[in-house]
Amino acid sequence: MSGLRYAAALVCAAAAAVGNVMPADAATKRRELCVKRATLRDSPHGFTIGYLHRPETVQVVHYAAAGRWASVRVRTGRSGWVLTSSFCRVRR
Repeated sequence: MSGLRYAAALVCAAAAAVGNVMPADAATKRRELCVKRATLRDSPHGFTIGYLHRPETVQVVHYAAAGRWASVRVRTGRSGWVLTSSFCRVRR
C-alpha cells in the first residue's frame, strides 16, 4: 500500500472512530491517570501530540463508542485522546 493510500486509510479510520462518541456522564467527568506515562493523541489510534504523567487529573469530554478511548482536556487547555486503561479505577 502506498504511503498516500495508507495515510488516507488512517484518516478514514480515525474519522469513523471519532464519529461514534458517547458523552461522559457526571460521575466520570474528571479522571486521574494511574499509569506512569499516558500518550496523548490527536485522534483514537492517531498521531502522538504529547504525554501525560501520573497523578495528573484530566477532564473527560466524551468516550469513543467502544469505550476504549476517551477525549480529554488537561488543565493547560490542551485536548486529545487517551486510552481509558490509563485511568485509575473508580471506587464505588
